[in-house]
Amino acid sequence: MWKQNGECANHALYRSAIVSRDGIVAPDRVIEAMGHKIDRPSAPDWIQAWVASEAIRPWPPMQD
Repeated sequence: MWKQNGECANHALYRSAIVSRDGIVAPDRVIEAMGHKIDRPSAPDWIQAWVASEAIRPWPPMQD
């Protein structure tokens, strides 16, 4: 979002998932099931790093 003066007002990245009884459904399968075919744009490096960090995040979270 940008202010009228051109200054950035905020910055957010939202991540969600579609799930089935078998687990997370790949975005390409969801798009196909909706009857669409689109080319997925490449994500900037900072988003790719955030996604990669999910591989080392403990899940479920540990309680102290």
